[in-house]
Amino acid sequence: MSITVTNAEIADLQARHEEVFRPPFLRRYGLLLAFAFCAFYSVYCWWFFGVGKVLERANWGIAGTYLADWVSYEVRPDVEFEDGYLEITYPRFSPLGDNPDPDWIVTKRILINGLGRSGTSWVQKVFDHHPSVLAIHEPDLVYRFGDVITEKTVGEMAEKYFSRRPLRAMRKRPILRKPYRSNAAHHLRNTYMYGASMVSTLLPEAKRPFVQVPDFTGRPGPSHTVVKTVTRQSYAPEFAQSNPDMKVIYVVRHPCGYVASQSKGMNSGKMTPVYLPPREELARLYSFDGRTADELHEEDFTELEIMAYRWSVLNDVVLRKIDGRENMRVVLYEDLCAHPREAFADLLEWCGLDWAEECDAFIARSLDQDGDADGYHDLVRNPLTAATRWSTTLPKDDQKQVISIAKESCAFGLFQGPDAPRSIPQSMVT
Repeated sequence: MSITVTNAEIADLQARHEEVFRPPFLRRYGLLLAFAFCAFYSVYCWWFFGVGKVLERANWGIAGTYLADWVSYEVRPDVEFEDGYLEITYPRFSPLGDNPDPDWIVTKRILINGLGRSGTSWVQKVFDHHPSVLAIHEPDLVYRFGDVITEKTVGEMAEKYFSRRPLRAMRKRPILRKPYRSNAAHHLRNTYMYGASMVSTLLPEAKRPFVQVPDFTGRPGPSHTVVKTVTRQSYAPEFAQSNPDMKVIYVVRHPCGYVASQSKGMNSGKMTPVYLPPREELARLYSFDGRTADELHEEDFTELEIMAYRWSVLNDVVLRKIDGRENMRVVLYEDLCAHPREAFADLLEWCGLDWAEECDAFIARSLDQDGDADGYHDLVRNPLTAATRWSTTLPKDDQKQVISIAKESCAFGLFQGPDAPRSIPQSMVT
């Protein structure tokens, strides 16, 4: 059925409902005008306040710090020193509740140190898979300190390593999902790191290392912060002494394994040439036809000899200073590779962490590998293959030369006798 409306009826409807058929000008075009005004005002503000110039001249190196302050402002406690004690108070409307538990705020610190290509990255990645750990990868390559290290400098190094989050040290893949960080915070943090990586390419070279990454953590936060470093090995005992609340793990690899891995990296262009260890320590362990420490130069040695001397001297210095430091432990890479589950479970327990399914799954993936990893820096590799590969890839004459140098170091004693790691070829155990 159809309804026919005459012109007279249409005119009557328009007359009775004029506000519908002939709305006011602002009602009809108000939204469009609002958008136009906002766009014009934004352009005007951009010009008036010189936003373009501000962005061009901005110090993006501290952008991460400001963002971290903004994210954490509501949960930040006030710490005051009164009558010899620290008094911690929280904002009146803190999202932590009326009775925050301060234990989650103070994270325990773990430092993993050792020569490069000694398995320190693998050890850190096992720790990183623990759901309660926040890992920081090689901040020592971002913050530089002078050659003269004092007790004050050691304290400054520890404070920077554990309290700051340089972009280079936080974006080491894989970036793992953590229970102390929500899905939204996890993706926001990843987006920030990818964006900061692109923006940092526009910054001067000197400012790039100082772009910071906010933690985006909730409550409870990480219980342990793990820092892995590959420099200042001889000062690892000083770190342990000046920070009694910190656990220091020092990783030692068989000298032939270290030399073989380092040589592979230098031959492929992934590692820079190494240099002699401190001359005074080198002259203490070895004699060079009457030459003094000042007379020793890199060009007088082959690369293999330099690597062997570095292994011997740096590890020797650490082992001779470790006595009495209960918060420092020396672990052998080969022991970890021979029995990874048992060795890491013991190491985690020593650091105050329980054995986690995530750690077990990561080790299981490594054990399932048929051989060594394809990529030089890949971390998922069969540990036994990685630990013994040098016995077939490093020429026999090179092995003998390395051992002839390394045996003068007390560190080589770790690989001798019946207690030598079972992953070491028996032909190399003396």
